[in-house]
Amino acid sequence: MPDDENSPTRRNILRALGAGALVPTLSTAATAGPADGTGGFYQDQVPYTCSDSERNYAEVSEDGSYDIESATEYVVDLDSEQDSENVQIGVVRPDPEAVDDAPVIVRATPYVGDIRDANIAECWGVKRLAYNFVPHGYAVAVIPVRGTGGAGGCMTLFGPAERRDLDQAVDYLGGAEWSNGNVAMSGGSYDGTTPFEVAAMGNDHLKTIVPMSGVPDVHDLMYRNGVPETRGPLVLNALYYAISLGTDSPLTGTRVDAYATRAACSEYAQGGFAATYASITGERDPSGYWAARNLRPLVENNYEGSIFYVQGLQDWNVDPSQMYPWTERLEAVDDIETRYMLGQFGHAYPDDGDWAEGTRRNDWADIVLRWYEQELKGTENVDVGPDAYVQDSTGEWRAEDTWPPERADSETWRLQPGGTLSREPTDETGSATVAVDPDRHGAVFYPGEVPGCETCARFETEAFEEEYRFAGEPDLNLTVTPTGPGGYLTAYVLAVDPEGEGERVGWGMLDLRYPDRGDSAREVVPGETLEVSLPIEPLDARIPAGSRLAVVLHQGTMSGRVGLTPYPIRVDLGDGAAGLVVETFEASPDEAAAPDPVEAVPDVEVTGERADDASLFTGGQTNRIDITVEPGEDVVVRDPMPTEWDVVGGDGDPREEGDTTYVEFGTAPAGEATTFTYYAEAPTGPMASGEYRFGPVEASVDGDWETVAGTDDTNYVVGAETTMLGIR
Repeated sequence: MPDDENSPTRRNILRALGAGALVPTLSTAATAGPADGTGGFYQDQVPYTCSDSERNYAEVSEDGSYDIESATEYVVDLDSEQDSENVQIGVVRPDPEAVDDAPVIVRATPYVGDIRDANIAECWGVKRLAYNFVPHGYAVAVIPVRGTGGAGGCMTLFGPAERRDLDQAVDYLGGAEWSNGNVAMSGGSYDGTTPFEVAAMGNDHLKTIVPMSGVPDVHDLMYRNGVPETRGPLVLNALYYAISLGTDSPLTGTRVDAYATRAACSEYAQGGFAATYASITGERDPSGYWAARNLRPLVENNYEGSIFYVQGLQDWNVDPSQMYPWTERLEAVDDIETRYMLGQFGHAYPDDGDWAEGTRRNDWADIVLRWYEQELKGTENVDVGPDAYVQDSTGEWRAEDTWPPERADSETWRLQPGGTLSREPTDETGSATVAVDPDRHGAVFYPGEVPGCETCARFETEAFEEEYRFAGEPDLNLTVTPTGPGGYLTAYVLAVDPEGEGERVGWGMLDLRYPDRGDSAREVVPGETLEVSLPIEPLDARIPAGSRLAVVLHQGTMSGRVGLTPYPIRVDLGDGAAGLVVETFEASPDEAAAPDPVEAVPDVEVTGERADDASLFTGGQTNRIDITVEPGEDVVVRDPMPTEWDVVGGDGDPREEGDTTYVEFGTAPAGEATTFTYYAEAPTGPMASGEYRFGPVEASVDGDWETVAGTDDTNYVVGAETTMLGIR
């Protein structure tokens, strides 16, 4: 298929982020139909191009009995049982002459175009499933969610209509004559949420789900503890509505009738109102929009199957609190079996991690294949591994029966006057005032991971004689007095090494309107004391012997959270008034739970970091990017960046290779830190909005390029043409 600029590849679909620029034109566009009164939803079909940006996924270690080349693929279009809109399913089956009872593994996603002319097995997110599991006798299916790709109806962002269509599609796959009736659903992020949607429907064919960074309660993710995330009011709803609109529009000249139908959807206005309401109040809106997207109670009540839950404990796109403590309720349901893989990776599949940082599970495909053999084929005596694979904050893996471990004991670390953190209470009392540091950090954001400021309050233990571990969701209990009609608190939990360098192992943030994590905002009265329970995001922390534990209170931010009421807050100290409650336990690393070793360990040691102006840009804006590397020997350095961005100055020379531009800098000498700077201009145009990945930086000694850990970054472009946004 042609790879033209209007093809709805995953990248182009994500560029539809600029819904804010398009929405003002929707009401007029929606009134226009086909000029001759003919056509239908598929008129002027868009050429679909599968993205070639599939990540370096893990492969199963043993060949299957069937050849992927003998697989057959096709597309099924069903009439939705709720309103006759199109429900589209793409299927890749193993050799139909050899397999007539295949279990089905499903990816349900908004990140596809109309798949009728696609090479489905090669598509992003499907390829890893097809090439790993079809040879082992599994069918793989991709389902565009309602209002995206070739599916009809309105994009509802995890809404009930989306759930009903997905449920119908899974019924079809489980009931197909070539299927054994058993279906699994798997995917990450949005694609990790759709499995919960079908589980919430109680679908009989759905036997197991493997959600990776799924979102069972989108309101809780965007507005947790009354603190809105920047994506909540500004991006999230608009992004996915724009995905629905972005592949078909008058601007691209493709499927204009589909665009008109989707542009008239009332759900977009309702979602926009709900996002605005929640951003201001922190509450679920009166219309029930957010309540209808809380999948947790529906899964608990309706699902009968297993969950292999995968969560990055450094994922601040979908925070770990989406998983825990909800999983404690799931474990209490007799009809649901739970198991976990919890790693120190970010918003990624387990096999997308960085080997140099110890987060890549190169054995992930084998692990999940064994799981499917048991859950979908009913194969007995399969070694499916431990109930929980867990990686602690220092990178060590271990096996657990439950998480957090049942053997853990609760312990309180008390915040004392003078900045100490101790197990024992004291009669001494005092207070600390926490406020925004305007001189160093401005009103909202901290630029670094470890804050240090005059208006922060820091508390540290003595050095530990033996390692200290804690896991789960620590709770910071505080007695505070606001000085204004509002306020918010941010807490960092740090591991401080013997040299005094602190590394964040946990964080939490709370608006004082929600002191006890309730569902409704409470009035904050200046001078009136509040008892606050500030939850720390779920973690698995290990403080090595010789290091110290620290808690820092401040009014900065983390994970894009925005404190709307930065009034200073007085925190009571001593006499049991403040304490960090953790679940502590003893453990040892377990080689059997660690990923298999690989040969891709860098030959030369190179450390590095990246800094730039921001993470959010409008079309045409320029971003300054600083790349700093410190190699153990002389290396040549380059930085991969998206081809859609233009290099407009600086140290490097751009060179295009496929869908990547490499900014080539030359040599960084051994034993010293070298910084290279270049300037990149954000793309403009109707399909320019979206997500763009920069890096990781690559270094080479003899022509073999190795990535430098911790040097990748994701930037976002908002708006089609910036003039449409009223910026210029």
